[in-house]
Amino acid sequence: MRGLSAVIVDEVQDLSELGIKLLHSLVGDASDGLLLVGDATQRIFTRGYSLKGLGIDIGGRGIILRKNYRNTRQILEAAFPLVAGEWEADVAQAGVTVSDARPEFSVREGCRPIVVRCRDEESEGRFVASEITALLRYKHYSPRDICVLARNKRYRELVLRYLRAAGIPAFSFQRDVIASAYPHR
Repeated sequence: MRGLSAVIVDEVQDLSELGIKLLHSLVGDASDGLLLVGDATQRIFTRGYSLKGLGIDIGGRGIILRKNYRNTRQILEAAFPLVAGEWEADVAQAGVTVSDARPEFSVREGCRPIVVRCRDEESEGRFVASEITALLRYKHYSPRDICVLARNKRYRELVLRYLRAAGIPAFSFQRDVIASAYPHR
């Protein structure tokens, strides 16, 4: 079997150690054989490895794209402090100086995000349901305009319970299965 000459991977921050090793094995250390694109600040899963630790040397070949075009300056200013510590650890592990990798905030402007601190998850579930109720009632949104992203299944079920109690139609999208938040009639 003839080997591949190149592998391109987007969203590499969410690949497992095994996934990275597998992709690297397809092209080895071929010049320009492996193109990895990712953003550690958008990582969903915690990973405990570095490319160097996996035997993948990108010294002198890595490029850090610092400009964020996706978000507004206000969102980045609110969100980055939440991930800054972990981000700095990732940068240090990669052997890059923090000042060389620090992201440049977007020039796009927008509304400043509202940060709400809730006492516990139950309070957060009630808050989400009350905010969505207000959006539906006073801001002329419809349920299809709103998406709630949850950090895990337990939290998703908590929010669905509060949405159901508030009479808000809601669905849970999980893999290819759609489960209704309402009991079947």
